Amino acid sequence: MLDLRIQTFLAVCHCMNYTKAAEALNLTQPAVSKHIRYLEDFYNVKLFHYENRKLNLTEQGIFLRNAMEAMYHDSEKVKDDIALLKKRQQIRIGATLSIGGYYLPERLTLFLKKHPELDISVTISSTEELLLKLNNGEFAFILCEGNFSKQDYDYKLIKQSHLTVFCGANYDTSDITDLKSLFSHRIFLREKGSGTREIFEHFLHENGYSVLSFVSFCEMNNPELILKLISDGMGISVLYHDVGEEMLDKGNLKEIFLPDFRLEHEFNAIWNKGSIHGAYYGTLVDDLIGGMEQKGEE
Repeated sequence: MLDLRIQTFLAVCHCMNYTKAAEALNLTQPAVSKHIRYLEDFYNVKLFHYENRKLNLTEQGIFLRNAMEAMYHDSEKVKDDIALLKKRQQIRIGATLSIGGYYLPERLTLFLKKHPELDISVTISSTEELLLKLNNGEFAFILCEGNFSKQDYDYKLIKQSHLTVFCGANYDTSDITDLKSLFSHRIFLREKGSGTREIFEHFLHENGYSVLSFVSFCEMNNPELILKLISDGMGISVLYHDVGEEMLDKGNLKEIFLPDFRLEHEFNAIWNKGSIHGAYYGTLVDDLIGGMEQKGEE
């Protein structure tokens, strides 16, 4: 349980507005201001400053916010652990669709056999949503392939994976010779907020293009639907190789090789920076997905 003044500070960080923070905490605005002044005096720093009449955190304020958020999440975890001392322990994790749908099932089976004492809650969502919920203390750790600020989290590399341009086995690719030649084809993309979409769009931007460079694009939050549509000859898609590997092996898809398209990215397990449970989370990650690297290297 955090000191009320720390709770006030975190509320102001969340709202970036003294009045809204006061309403959220059911305090008066002068009380909120008094709590912030106390912390500034205690740490002998300024935590907030105004720029163009907008409240902003100082560098020291950002540092304190990150430290206190980690302490808050640890406090909630300790609270849960105490409540579960005479019960089973629950671990809440999040995973992206690419990992949750194509890597996790096999590993989760082995993990549950090794840890019969654990109750596992798994949420599948986009990288953007998972990071937001991790920040709010809703997960012990998350598994994702999207970009994140490595200085703000503790993490463990799972594996390196590469993105592949897929199409149906009978799709006409005679005019496709390089990246630019893809643009005359309809492309099926993951939804905004997904790691796959973000990484591909960043690659396009670096090469002076965007998704609007394609003659047509469709976005969907279901990789299996995308795979079905491109296997039916409706267009092309860019997905992690492992996502389409099974249909590739069955002969339903083929890979389009381009001389100017090579895109690899990390899969990571991520948890809140400085958590007192960090070593424990790292051990769980090793048990849960330790074999994933070996599988990817075969």
